[in-house]
This record gives sequence, C-alpha cells and structure tokens, in this order.
Amino acid sequence: MDSLERLLTTAITDAERIKIINRLLYYYSDVDAERSYVLGKEALRLTKQVEDPTDIATAHLNWALVAESHGQYLSSLEYNFKAMQEFQHLHDTISVSAILNNIGITYHQLGDYGSSVYY
Repeated sequence: MDSLERLLTTAITDAERIKIINRLLYYYSDVDAERSYVLGKEALRLTKQVEDPTDIATAHLNWALVAESHGQYLSSLEYNFKAMQEFQHLHDTISVSAILNNIGITYHQLGDYGSSVYY
C-alpha cells in the first residue's frame, strides 16, 4: 500500500490515478475508513475525467462500499445500482453478482427485509 500511496504523490495522469485509487480502496476498505472516504471521494471526482468504463464502474462500486461502511445506506444503494448497470453493460457477471449481494445486505441494514431477500 505504501508504494501505491507514493505513486499518488507523483505527477501521473487521471487515468493512472483512478486505477491506483481503486486498488487502494480495495485494501483500505476494511482497515481505514477515513482514508477510504477521502480516496473514494477523489475517485468519484475522477470518474468525470476518465473514459475507461471499468475504472468508472469500479469507482462507483468502491464508493458504495465506503458509503455503506459509514452508514450512508441510501448513497450506498445509489452507487451500487450505478455500478451494477455499468458492469452489466460490460457483461461482467461476477461483479454484478457481488453487487446484488451488496444491495441485499444494504437493504437488510435499512430494515427492508423484503428487498433484502429479493436481491
């Protein structure tokens, strides 16, 4: 993680930056909620400047996970649904499956058990 963090301080393109941030978010999501939040916000900002649909979908998925870990369940659902649509467009059924699971968990946390079971 340290080497990826160091890369963020160098002059890199936005396309390279979002890839590094998405990787860091994978590692930080369970161990550093505050760093995940900061990186997640930056990844969302970068989605407006990069063109790679996989990077954009991954950033949306990562933000959904960050939002969920901060108790922002409605934001988590919003970005899970965005990511799901983007991954469906990419025919990435593994990611879609994981997102459906995330959506079910988030609905459960909201107390919407019917929707939780559906997803």
